[in-house]
Amino acid sequence: MTEKEETDIEMSASQLKILSNPSRLKILLLLFEEELTLTQISSRMKITTQTVHHHISRLVKAGLVEQSRTEVKGNMVEKYYRVSGSGISSARIWKELSEEEKKKYKLSILGVLKGLINRSIRSVNSNGVRSMHIGHLIVVSFPSDDGVLFEVSQILEEANRKLEELSRKADMKTGTDERVSVVMSILQE
Repeated sequence: MTEKEETDIEMSASQLKILSNPSRLKILLLLFEEELTLTQISSRMKITTQTVHHHISRLVKAGLVEQSRTEVKGNMVEKYYRVSGSGISSARIWKELSEEEKKKYKLSILGVLKGLINRSIRSVNSNGVRSMHIGHLIVVSFPSDDGVLFEVSQILEEANRKLEELSRKADMKTGTDERVSVVMSILQE
């Protein structure tokens, strides 16, 4: 495989439809964090390897995910997968989508967000709170205006760049497997 391109995937309408499935969107989010095998994805999502294979096949065919390498472990060949770019953007094709397609995609994103929150709740319940910063919440409400939403999106993109840089630095200097997630989202009220 070639070295990973560090560009956003400009999604097509058909790619966006593929991501309207919460399981495929969740797999994509896992692969944004690190390259994984079908078995690793299956274990993290608590679904069968066959189901993961089905979803990965759809994501590969759509050009959203690619095989990054193979590793031989005993008699098995493990294939690792990663996201084909550094991010995804649906802005270019958003107006081409029907209201139903937009709704399915947004509900899929909210389902993944709910899953992340539930996973964090389980972690706090079983492991306790390791930092006062866990669960930190900032809520700011704005009028639903395209100009304001564009500015909010720009702010979130800048925050994302800074968080990605911080993640790279932290990965280099810490030896812990414990992770935290920062979730930024624009929600409709």
